[in-house]
Amino acid sequence: PAMGNMELLKTFIERSGISLTNVAKKLNITYVALNNKLNGKYAFTLDEALVLKKILHLTQSEWDAVFDEGEG
Repeated sequence: PAMGNMELLKTFIERSGISLTNVAKKLNITYVALNNKLNGKYAFTLDEALVLKKILHLTQSEWDAVFDEGEG
């Protein structure tokens, strides 16, 4: 996916109660890399986006709100 709505994603991470350190571990990236992605410096890969959907228990519409750039 493209950059997506990182502010919304941060909200979902906070709601989940999972620490950013643990989110990074689940994605197999460093905390610094996660922070860079959340701050819009780099985009999440599709695989990372799908892992986020799973670990944050996002509904399809929530995931779409974060990552769907209106393509398709």
